[in-house]
Amino acid sequence: MKKYILVLPLMVLLIFTSCTSSRKLYEKGKYEQALRKSAKKLKKKPQKFEEADVFYAAYRTLFVQDSTLAANLENKNYPADAEKLLAIYTRMKQRQDLALSLPPLAGIKVREYDYSSKIGETKQKVAQLAYSKGLQLLTDARSSFDREKARQAYIKFQKAKNYGASQSDLPSLLAESKKLGTANVLFKVEKNANVILPKTLNEELINTPVEDLDREWVNYDNYIDTTVFYDYSVILNIQNIQVSPEQLNQKQYTETKEIEDGFEYVFDENGNVKKDSLGNDIKIPKYKTISCNVVEFFQRKTAIISGQLEYYDNRTQKLIKAEPITAQSVFENAYATANGNLNALKPETRKKLNLKPVPFPTDEAMVLQAGETLKKMTRDILVKNKNLFK
Repeated sequence: MKKYILVLPLMVLLIFTSCTSSRKLYEKGKYEQALRKSAKKLKKKPQKFEEADVFYAAYRTLFVQDSTLAANLENKNYPADAEKLLAIYTRMKQRQDLALSLPPLAGIKVREYDYSSKIGETKQKVAQLAYSKGLQLLTDARSSFDREKARQAYIKFQKAKNYGASQSDLPSLLAESKKLGTANVLFKVEKNANVILPKTLNEELINTPVEDLDREWVNYDNYIDTTVFYDYSVILNIQNIQVSPEQLNQKQYTETKEIEDGFEYVFDENGNVKKDSLGNDIKIPKYKTISCNVVEFFQRKTAIISGQLEYYDNRTQKLIKAEPITAQSVFENAYATANGNLNALKPETRKKLNLKPVPFPTDEAMVLQAGETLKKMTRDILVKNKNLFK
């Protein structure tokens, strides 16, 4: 690139006859933007010569800048500069392609250079450098169990692959660095020795969904994969299960109501029935109180499962975090009987007369119902703490 010379026709570059946005961009030193802006206008109006002037000026300035920079980097020949060099050749090719894509009427002619071979050679250098750096990082990760270095190695190997590295062991190195860089988390259920956990509940809790908690470098399992080491464990530690006795309570009360019961005449001071303005006898309604005795029955039974969700670092055997968790299931039923005048009852009380006692659920059924709630609560806590592992 040291001897690259751009051949441009002589044009007046210092005087522009039109006040365009591309010209202003050029004057502000924003050459790349000026180049793109003028190219866009030339595609619409190829014979807009003031835009051709801007394009040539910006193209020449950028060509000289990048040619000089590329020559300096090549003279230094530092492997670490390969990526910078690749970026320079890539953008020079993009500008050349842009110039060649303009309509012939625009009159834009630039000397063509074979940037593709330079880009290909530089990509190989970048790929080799990334591969070598990846090997170094992976070696360190193997000896120190450093997940972060393994992840960096994976990124380097991925870059080498993207730039066309040809090493035959690259796929296996990618797989190994991915495996070493991944934090594996095992979710499991444990219980206190005194707790009797129904088999079906134990299976339901173990099958708490965790797969969608996976991230790029974190893997969750609810079963043991013997091919991986689990860096962390999340243990649902069930410490207590309580089922209350079957309770049948009752409450007795009386409801009353005033109802109309005939009428009586109104008399004057002489003992005669009073008349209204139309000559009719004046009567007033009579009331009486009716009542009904009610016995209301309440059935109730509860089950409670309690414990905590524990997060462990398996390499240090230390507890990272523990969150208490309690789930409850409740069975309730109410019904009533009545003795007396049912017309005295409130509407809501009358409804209870239509209800009947029902069999109490078994202890196991109550525990399983509480277990469903526990499973949902466990899932919510796992989601809340999913960024705890990195």
